[in-house]
Amino acid sequence: MLRTLSTSSFKQSPFAFFLCLSLLICTEAVVRTCTTNLMTVSERIVAERIKALKSGALADVDMLIMGDSRALGLDAKFLEDRLATRDRRSIRVENFAIPNHGIRAYHLLLEELVSRQVVPRYIIFSSGPIGITGKWSIENIDRDQASRHYLVRIFPLWKLVRAVPMRQAYLMIETRIENFSKLVLYRKQIRQRIRNPRTFLQDRNAKLPELLAKAHGGIIISAGGVVHSNKVRQTMFYSTELVADQEAISAYEKFFRLAQSHDIQILLLNMPIVDMIDKHRAVMNRHSNYIQTVQKWVHQFDHIKIIPPLIMSYEMKYFGDAHHLNPEGLRKFNLELAERLFAFMDTL
Repeated sequence: MLRTLSTSSFKQSPFAFFLCLSLLICTEAVVRTCTTNLMTVSERIVAERIKALKSGALADVDMLIMGDSRALGLDAKFLEDRLATRDRRSIRVENFAIPNHGIRAYHLLLEELVSRQVVPRYIIFSSGPIGITGKWSIENIDRDQASRHYLVRIFPLWKLVRAVPMRQAYLMIETRIENFSKLVLYRKQIRQRIRNPRTFLQDRNAKLPELLAKAHGGIIISAGGVVHSNKVRQTMFYSTELVADQEAISAYEKFFRLAQSHDIQILLLNMPIVDMIDKHRAVMNRHSNYIQTVQKWVHQFDHIKIIPPLIMSYEMKYFGDAHHLNPEGLRKFNLELAERLFAFMDTL
């Protein structure tokens, strides 16, 4: 009897295996048709950036904004309209900031842009002072899963492996493999949608492409409200000393040299920081290393200019969290930046 059962089980197992495999493939196919609906806001922004890159939509851009999520709220259309009142001919401005985009990958992004004949006259480069410490772009890549997923979608794996240390190359390979299956990649979102099936086919970010187009790539993703002082004190940005990390400096300079080789003017722009952080750093003299590093770059590279001031702060009421301006803060900064940029262009 036992022998009969085991023989029968053996004969049926290939059928069961292929049935399960077929169901898995079908489920993967269904999930792939709903991928856009399952994306977070940041993932959708990355997808739209990739689409713009591949479609040639940026081919005739004059001024490109590059940075991370803090620069996403820069309204390129508003800046373009303000600059148009200065020059007889219009200057096309586009925001190409990418969430969680560490400084190590900026030269890869510029390589990708140039290979697709996107060579702007100016790049407004917004990478905050914390970047030179390596705390965000280098150390955090080990634990910042979202950043790795965005990077493997934008760049070929061989380029990423070449750009990161060996200990992180394995993480990039692992992340790329995980991205092959959308069923695995979006398992958390799928579980949430299964609990509420009516939302499975809803695209919560359907208006995002329209919003991006309206502001020429800029968008406000920070929630409204005001950050609490306790949250500011808890962030690593609060007490980190701005001492330059050599690996971070090397990444910056690789980006600067690539821009220089294509006659692209780099305009360094820092987003405002919370005044509490600014005052804490000032007391500890923690801005000095950063300021010295930037001044060295300005002397070393004749194509780099600073949109002043190099360090600026806003009251806490203008921040949605310790790192990002809230909608009110972004409106204030866009207005100020338009006037600063308008006057600054006369010095170039």
